[in-house]
Amino acid sequence: MTKIAILLASLLSVVITYLLIPQLVKFSYKKRLFDKIDERKVHKVVVSRLGGVAFAPAIIMGVALAYGVSMIAADKALAMQFQAGAFELVLFIAALLMIYFGGMTDDILDSGYKLKFLVQFLGATCLAVAGVSMDNFYGLFGLTEIPAWFGVPLSITATVFVVNAMNLIDGIDGLAAGLGIIGFFFFGCLFFSLGEYLNAVLAFTSLGAVLTFFFFNVYGSVERRRKIFMGDCGSQTIGLLLAYFAISFSMNRTPDVMASVNGTETGALTDVLQSTPLVVAFSIIMVPVLDTFRVFGNRIRAHKNPFKPDRTHIHHRFIDLGLSHRATLVVILMLAAFFVLLNLLLLDLLDINLLFCLDLLLWTGMHVWISACIGGRARKKSA
Repeated sequence: MTKIAILLASLLSVVITYLLIPQLVKFSYKKRLFDKIDERKVHKVVVSRLGGVAFAPAIIMGVALAYGVSMIAADKALAMQFQAGAFELVLFIAALLMIYFGGMTDDILDSGYKLKFLVQFLGATCLAVAGVSMDNFYGLFGLTEIPAWFGVPLSITATVFVVNAMNLIDGIDGLAAGLGIIGFFFFGCLFFSLGEYLNAVLAFTSLGAVLTFFFFNVYGSVERRRKIFMGDCGSQTIGLLLAYFAISFSMNRTPDVMASVNGTETGALTDVLQSTPLVVAFSIIMVPVLDTFRVFGNRIRAHKNPFKPDRTHIHHRFIDLGLSHRATLVVILMLAAFFVLLNLLLLDLLDINLLFCLDLLLWTGMHVWISACIGGRARKKSA
């Protein structure tokens, strides 16, 4: 019955998003709420930026349906987790709505960065108060269990960072949504395999909402007024969800802890996921996180404001290589999926530190190669 509840919740999320987005497009044309066109943007026509407004209602209603189904069908496994996780779920929804309304305000009224960071900090703090914070590094950098005084502020900082990383990488059609789809799919499957059905519901309802938006964003027609961008509301909502899933997945997974969460024995859990969930969670959000670190680092080295936008993100670099926007989208999404699968395959073979170093080495090598290719193209043009 748990699978049916998750499926129905996901389908409801799809339906709500599908019904809301055309109305949001109409509202945008009526109120002239379009994404700004400037030299950094790859689009040259006016497009609504309110697609993300559909996300939170679809997710919350999907979760509510899953809870109702679990109670009506007497699904003990899912119902128990809803009841045991009520406090965390309420604070998660509070954080989600903070980010949601903060992003919507920015999309409609262009609120300043100070208000944006304040809302993000408050949302991240809600998650920490709910108990969602890092508590173990599983041997990464030689660290194992970490105290709350270190784990809580680290988790708040990481959440704010991921929220902004998703916001910054939202530069071409389908990219932020596609990365969200990959993340929600993998987190949903992993949570379900671990028996964490409440988080699986959240992940798959998020998947339903963002997947529906993806088709409007990538395949929608401007002429037919069916195309829409997600705006800050959408990208920050996806960022918060991915940060929440990553931190939740990274938390202590010893058998006794998992048994207390699920109310059952955890013999089905693999030794790998019990011992190294941190590297799995990192691999799922790796592309936007490392891209933001690289961009910020380059701006700081050039004595520029790290928050001042430019054309140095990974999608800009692939476009500078000569790839089309669609080809760039496909390559980056394949890259994101590749790192997740690579880490899952090598978890049993490599130490967590070696695997982390391998990720960084591959990422750095790829960008060295891209820089060399871009430089070669520039020299050919100038010759």
